[in-house]
Amino acid sequence: MQSPLSPTKTDHARSARASLCALYFFAFTSTYVWTIFPRTLETIGWSGAAVGILYSARKAVDIPSMWLWGALADRFNRKRIIQVQLGVGLLASIALATFLRQDQLMVASLLLFSASAASVFPIADSLTISKLGPDAYGFVRSFGSAGYAAMALAAAVVGISAQNYDAFSLFAIPFLLTIIIASLVFSFFIPNVDTAPRKSSVPLVAQNLSLLTQPGFVFLLVIGALHWACQTPLNLFLVALCEHHNLPTWSPGLGIFIGVSFEVLILAISKPLLKRLPSSIWLAISILTGVFRWYLMGHADTALSMMLLQALHGITFGAFFMAAIAMVISHVPEDQRSSGQAMFYLSVFGFGSIIGNLIAGPAFDSYGVVTIFEFASFAEFALLIPSVLFAWRTITR
Repeated sequence: MQSPLSPTKTDHARSARASLCALYFFAFTSTYVWTIFPRTLETIGWSGAAVGILYSARKAVDIPSMWLWGALADRFNRKRIIQVQLGVGLLASIALATFLRQDQLMVASLLLFSASAASVFPIADSLTISKLGPDAYGFVRSFGSAGYAAMALAAAVVGISAQNYDAFSLFAIPFLLTIIIASLVFSFFIPNVDTAPRKSSVPLVAQNLSLLTQPGFVFLLVIGALHWACQTPLNLFLVALCEHHNLPTWSPGLGIFIGVSFEVLILAISKPLLKRLPSSIWLAISILTGVFRWYLMGHADTALSMMLLQALHGITFGAFFMAAIAMVISHVPEDQRSSGQAMFYLSVFGFGSIIGNLIAGPAFDSYGVVTIFEFASFAEFALLIPSVLFAWRTITR
């Protein structure tokens, strides 16, 4: 009989980790495309308000999609579900490239992508945690951030050759197609932790609603959504901000690369960081850092200052995400992990994005790009009191 540390078992664990790291690397790389895409839409005639509405519609589709996929993943095979999501996402990407200048078909293709490939991450998270354990999650997830950073660096290189923002923005769709194909290929190599479909007598809706009896989990959903809403100016209008300050076309890509590199660092060392401070304190720190980051970014009129400020992304998002996943793990039982991850994603990245998009889009048209970054800073300041009170309650109870 083989020991727990036998070479065969060790090799299998390494293979599982490597395949999941590769999946995260390529799947998360696709999310950078949506930072460029608002400028692509502007190039073909869309206004800031229209972009905000479209991005809110994407998240309105994400919400039921993530809930449905997450609930199904708690009952059926997670690996197969991920493959179906990415397969449909590839078809949607092809349609998006084909119908880019036909508004109705383009919007339908984009929403189909949101309903499929964009909903893959909660299931990938729960599969990773189930297969490798929560301590390994931060390391594996850091490869997703590394993929995002690599995409941003590639965009910076493209920006150097493109010379202007209109030409630069048109690279978004070819990037998306390439990345989704790679993600689908690597999905066939990830481990399979489900030997048989899992059945439950509890209805799907009741099973999900039972998670809302945890006060700490509910607080995370609310405060996390509002914190993410404050990052909307970065997600939608970083290119516009750099263009406003006459920064070179490579600056948005290089800035994201720097920021996400620090995010990778934080996620890779998440285990010792969470041992030093509880997750609730890291959550408050990420919000406090956002107060300073967004205001200073709005007024960063040199490439150097813009690049230096992106290092704070390691805290505003990296530490936030690290703390949030730790809170989800502590409040959600393993047999509902996919549902819990999906509820976190749909609340924070779904409702949070809708709130941010609906405010930032019209504000961009009415007040300009600098003002929306200032608004984000003031909103983060308003979130400090509840986040600090929650952290204080957590460490003193």
